[in-house]
Amino acid sequence: KAMRPLTDEESDGGVSFKSDSNGDPNHDIRKLTDWDGNWLPAPIEWEGRRGFSDRNFSSRVEGWIVKTEKACRNLEIIDTSAPKFLAKDNGDVAPRVWIPQTIDAESPGAFWRTYQSRAPPPMSDFDPDELPWWEKYESPTSNLLKSIEVPNAFLDREDPTYSKAQQDDGAAGAIKRREHLLKAKQARAAAKTRRQLAESKAAAKMYADHPEPPDNTLHPKVNVFVRPAYPADMEQVRDIYNHYVMHTIQAQEFEPRTRANIVNRVTDITSHGLPYIVAIDRSHKGPNGGLRHLPDRIVGFANADDYASVGSMYRFTVEMELYVHPDYSHKGVGSCLLDKLLDLLDNGYRARGGYDWFAKPDYRSDGQRVVKTVNVQVPYDHNNNYVIEWIKPWLKNFGFRAAGDMRGMAYKNNTVINVAIFQFATSEYIDPRERPTNPL
Repeated sequence: KAMRPLTDEESDGGVSFKSDSNGDPNHDIRKLTDWDGNWLPAPIEWEGRRGFSDRNFSSRVEGWIVKTEKACRNLEIIDTSAPKFLAKDNGDVAPRVWIPQTIDAESPGAFWRTYQSRAPPPMSDFDPDELPWWEKYESPTSNLLKSIEVPNAFLDREDPTYSKAQQDDGAAGAIKRREHLLKAKQARAAAKTRRQLAESKAAAKMYADHPEPPDNTLHPKVNVFVRPAYPADMEQVRDIYNHYVMHTIQAQEFEPRTRANIVNRVTDITSHGLPYIVAIDRSHKGPNGGLRHLPDRIVGFANADDYASVGSMYRFTVEMELYVHPDYSHKGVGSCLLDKLLDLLDNGYRARGGYDWFAKPDYRSDGQRVVKTVNVQVPYDHNNNYVIEWIKPWLKNFGFRAAGDMRGMAYKNNTVINVAIFQFATSEYIDPRERPTNPL
């Protein structure tokens, strides 16, 4: 959206664009890079990519047809009913069209005369007196090569295996041995089947006493995927957050945040090894139903920020923040974000899935922060418990527990605000004797 074509009144007839970069020469490039300045991966969806079309396809097909037609004109008809062709001692069939016209820019005869002196040298079994195959035809018009003389083979009666061969029962003995091997194979297969049946019955009995856990896979009502936040997402993240600033009590500020405010916050969180993720509506087609290109449609975001300084005693505690686009509320987007955020914070958490996660292979390769406690603060109207009534079981479904309820904590939009606190404990073990790397 940063680049737009000039209107007819502005254009001089060439291909030109205007940018809303405010003089920043790298503005549009930053929209295609991550926080480290590396190029972003290709878009997840490619609906707008046009199919490949070979402009020379027709001429290629026509050239192939012409070439094939010329080759067919030179084909020879071989009389397969001729006595020579049907003879038992006939040679190999070699149509004369197979004879090369040139080999290495020389006639076949000239090539063959100098072949043995060329580099690399011929194979060790090469006979220099041997004629090339195109000089071995039975006649100037024949397509049959001369038959090769095959020496007679005789059994060596002195060979130790000769007497054993004499005792062989021939075909009848071979049939009996084959039947014996087949019966042995069938017996082994039957024994394996009986063993597998017994094992499956035992497993069925065990599972009957210990049924499989229910399927907890998420089923969002919109087709979303989740990925790390990129600099190009900041305008949409800002717009979602400002909705809650201006119209709800779920954000503490009174005035809208700028893009710079959001960028500074994301940078601060990710620089401390904590995740900042966004949810994308992969079915979004852009304005007026047009094909979607960049940027992706952000429909929610979530992050975990330090509760206090990493050098304090609260260094293993983080606070979670999660916001969903108002048009996508109660459609499962928040569940997908929460599920993935807990998966990134807790090595022992079993992600429920139901959405795709896209990130570079080296995402968070510098190490994952050790987190023990995840706090969530939920502001609500002291005269209306509706928010708590639905959010409490929702968080409980992901392993959170109610940890406190503070009265009269805030005042905004003519409302007295209470704050409910929920906590999630990860599977990490923390040694209470351990001190911070850089203690306060």
